[in-house]
Amino acid sequence: MADREEVDDVISDFPFQEESEDTEEIYVCEVCEQEFDTQRGRNIHRGQAHRSE
Repeated sequence: MADREEVDDVISDFPFQEESEDTEEIYVCEVCEQEFDTQRGRNIHRGQAHRSE
């Protein structure tokens, strides 16, 4: 059996953008108008809090 090399790189087909901490953009939930620091945080909130809406 061949030895496996350890690789620290993560390979993903999922397109994503790194969020810069330099931006002061606020992401607002369109349903309840709650504010979030990141787009990901807002998206998670919408999926959990407003699932049936």
